[in-house]
Amino acid sequence: MDILAKTVGRVENSISVTQEGRHPMIALLIAVALLQGPGRLQPGAGIVTGSIQFEGGRSAAGVRVAAMAMDDPSSIVSIAETDASGHYQLTNIPAGQYLIVAGRLNDLTYFPGGKDRSKATLVSVDAAKITNVEPFSVPSGSKRPVAPSFGSPQTDPGLAAYREITAEKNPETKKKLLLNFEKNFPKSSRLAEVYIDLSRVLASQNNFKVANDYAEKAVTAVARLKAETSTGFDQTYHNWVVSVETSARDNLAWTKQMVAWQQKQLNATVLRRR
Repeated sequence: MDILAKTVGRVENSISVTQEGRHPMIALLIAVALLQGPGRLQPGAGIVTGSIQFEGGRSAAGVRVAAMAMDDPSSIVSIAETDASGHYQLTNIPAGQYLIVAGRLNDLTYFPGGKDRSKATLVSVDAAKITNVEPFSVPSGSKRPVAPSFGSPQTDPGLAAYREITAEKNPETKKKLLLNFEKNFPKSSRLAEVYIDLSRVLASQNNFKVANDYAEKAVTAVARLKAETSTGFDQTYHNWVVSVETSARDNLAWTKQMVAWQQKQLNATVLRRR
């Protein structure tokens, strides 16, 4: 908490100097950097943490959670994905009131539960503070599509490396392994999943533009896999490819929305400085 408050204070102080008329363009550049730079802390921002579970009490792992502007359902301010225990952390949320939503883009559940947006509870976020939200439940179908572990040919030279990646918990280490996989196994049947995973890691660092680039590469890689299913692979492999395709397309729709949100925030910042 102390580090968060000090960091926010330093950035706010630097911006307040520019607002006195000394260097107005610096404020704009700082704002742009904060919006575009991966993992950067925005001035005047707070954090929301909490957990969700599936109906029935099971921890909801692999579910996307977001803070949404209360007056603009298309404006997602921060997004994260739950860990194995169903916990999430939403960062860089400007001070204000927000809806906390979870699940698929076309089937959201609003905190404290339910599909009716009008019955959602607003969550207040304060600058440089962590707001803890009570746990809430989502339907089992809220989890993002995940390709089954079977299907990929056991002779795939990248299979062992991919298994190492899936076991890695540290985000930065995982990102390095994913990038190395792309270089070392460009023809692996797991490449589409690697691109999806890399896209998610980059998105978690607010690097939505590059995340979207890898999301698009995942869809392209799946197209190659689909072409291969007509050359002697069995039905199990075909079904696995279809599942990967669903995951890739869902992920691309998600990253596109994040890029659109980031551009919207950037445009708003530029207009405010004119």
